[in-house]
Amino acid sequence: MLISITLYQDQEKSYKASDLGFLLHKNPNRVHEFDLSFGQGYVFYPVANDKECTATIFQALDGIDLVRNFNGPKGLSRQLSQYVNDRPFTINSFFSVAISRLFGTALNGNCNKQPELVKRALNFSVDLPVLPSRGGESLIQNLFEPLGYDVTVEAHPYDQSLSEWGMSPYFSVTIAGTKRLSDLLRHLYVLIPVLDNDKHYWVGFDEVDKLIAKGGDWIPNHPVKHLIVARYLKKQGSLERKALAAFEVTETEVKSQQELLQEFDAETQFQAEEDQLEKKVHLNDLRIEKITQTIEQLDVRSVVDLGCGEGKYLKSYLKISKLEEITGIEVASSALAKAEQRLKLEQLPERIRNKLLLLQGSLIYKDDRIKNKDLATCIEVIEHIDEDRLDAFQASVFGHAKPKYVIITTPNVEYNATFENMPAGKLRHSDHRFEWDRKTFQQWCHDVCKQYNYEVSFDVIGQVHETYGAPTQMALFRRY
Repeated sequence: MLISITLYQDQEKSYKASDLGFLLHKNPNRVHEFDLSFGQGYVFYPVANDKECTATIFQALDGIDLVRNFNGPKGLSRQLSQYVNDRPFTINSFFSVAISRLFGTALNGNCNKQPELVKRALNFSVDLPVLPSRGGESLIQNLFEPLGYDVTVEAHPYDQSLSEWGMSPYFSVTIAGTKRLSDLLRHLYVLIPVLDNDKHYWVGFDEVDKLIAKGGDWIPNHPVKHLIVARYLKKQGSLERKALAAFEVTETEVKSQQELLQEFDAETQFQAEEDQLEKKVHLNDLRIEKITQTIEQLDVRSVVDLGCGEGKYLKSYLKISKLEEITGIEVASSALAKAEQRLKLEQLPERIRNKLLLLQGSLIYKDDRIKNKDLATCIEVIEHIDEDRLDAFQASVFGHAKPKYVIITTPNVEYNATFENMPAGKLRHSDHRFEWDRKTFQQWCHDVCKQYNYEVSFDVIGQVHETYGAPTQMALFRRY
């Protein structure tokens, strides 16, 4: 993937655009190659004349090296998503590292051969061909426009031939403005991982120092400063507080931006929608209570939570004394990192901590690591799987893993009619692929039993409406 930075000559011709080579400390007449810890970096100039000069940064990521050099939570390395992901094809935190490595002198605002140009605001534009924005087009505008850039954004669908898949989080973006080169590079260095809402390395207190060094002169005046700090530091409270204190951001400002932070955080936004909808019926608490009671009644010693997310149910499972082995599996490494924080693994007694294993993996692929457990729970998960992939889910769980028991819960779409101000046809969660009525869910369960030698019983969670049933439907499968 690449980024192109273009400098245009001013009308007075007070400098040459090709002076960009001096500013970047890279001669326009040749290709510059650099070894990076995660692959190779290249700088070359497709255009270089007095009126216009473009420096292109290209990085080729080595997928194997990405795994070898993984620096993240214990137990998350060497998983499938470490090898198969969008990192080689998008502009992400690897580019921030590349900017620092390739243009470190320019980033710090130094140029011995053209010192007067370093201090001048020059006419730049930057092309970012595939930029992830977990917050959409409006987040890109909210980050760059307050800094004085003209922003052009082109959205991309997931697949042009499959319009039902909707729009992707990837955009082609051009930003243009009159800036000092060091300011431009610092803006890119900080805001690229903020937009992506992810980093390829573990974030610690040294990241606070980097943020202060690269953003200390502009973040305090940015209208979404808390969002920038929170995302750059991956929402680690202690790190956020240190950075916000350094930027002299008041508690009032932080509170005023909480809603904005939630608005642009897709996962938080989706979950907030569902939580708010179900808050009045206390469904989350009722689910935890029901699942815990059911586990207590079953003869089980090991459990795997399929699609464990941020560990909401694992936290309850740890309190069940008879469970000797507790496994959580989740496809998103960011969610597993949050699960570690939620569960406070480092603070747990060793006896309890040794019960728990967090794994990264997909529920639609056969996985020997979760075979032959006493119990598998799949709580409010199947509705997030495309219906045409449910056969693969069934084969993975019931055909390959073969737990003695399986508990599955899913929303009852009929009950949606009882929610105030919820339009007909709208699903409870923005990421739900479907929501089934009671008849459809029960038929699906019976079909699973016939194919994989299980029997099933049904239960409900939440208050039962005389017409629409309960808000959550539950199935308990037993293998025979």
